[in-house]
Amino acid sequence: MSLFDQKRGDWDERFRRVAIRRVRKAARSLIEAGEADRDAIVHETRKSIKRARSVARLSRYALGKKRFRFVDARFQEAGRLISRLRDATILIETLDRLIKSYGPARDDQSIEALRNFLVAEKASATTSSESEGTFDEVESILKKVSRYLNRFRPRLDRESIARGLRKIESRSRRAFREAVDSSSDERLHTWRKRMKDLRNALEFLAGDEAGSGLESERLKEVQESAEVLGEDHDLALLRIAAVDRFARANRDASIDEVVGWIDQERGELYKRLIVSGRRIHRERSTQNVSFRG
Repeated sequence: MSLFDQKRGDWDERFRRVAIRRVRKAARSLIEAGEADRDAIVHETRKSIKRARSVARLSRYALGKKRFRFVDARFQEAGRLISRLRDATILIETLDRLIKSYGPARDDQSIEALRNFLVAEKASATTSSESEGTFDEVESILKKVSRYLNRFRPRLDRESIARGLRKIESRSRRAFREAVDSSSDERLHTWRKRMKDLRNALEFLAGDEAGSGLESERLKEVQESAEVLGEDHDLALLRIAAVDRFARANRDASIDEVVGWIDQERGELYKRLIVSGRRIHRERSTQNVSFRG
């Protein structure tokens, strides 16, 4: 069955579930989260926001330019507010994974000092989020955008969805070409964002945004590549934290080994990404599809 072989009502209901009900639930969970489960709740909230933003991009032509820009900007703002806290958690997890894979380090003291530095950064991010009312602000933004979408009730149709997917694919294809031309952190990060949009859009069309029971090999490969791009991004953030923040504040520490681990792993990931990217962007999902009215 084609990814587009759905009734309009199915798309409308799915849009409401992903872009309205799920972000409302995420907002409530963020406010109610205790200290013990806050990291997991922040992660799930951020994923819900990103998924909703991707689905809004898929539905941009049904929403219309003005409505789409409003919704897109609100989701972006909410995601940005909690990104610092989520990134602080990811840095510690990424370093721990590297130590497990490549360790023990020659200079354990410097690696331990780096980890303590990252833990302190996370504590600072958490304190700032709490004192600045970040979670309340995120909840307010998500409530506002969900009420806005609930009033508007966009009607998704096969033509507008197909146009939205073509736009997402075009942006991902362009970002991939630029990443091949120059594998800078900025260009890889842009491709990562575009690939996540593509993954979320294809999952939405497959009727399974949670990621199980997928209907196409291409969708599976898009998911896998998006995950690998996420791993690369985490490594890039860790490198920046180690070199630009930790090393400057701790000039006697030796972090060459951990930087070497990061560069080695990123080099291997990049090779995989180029191969999968060429396969993914070879054809468009919107070619030769069979629509049903």
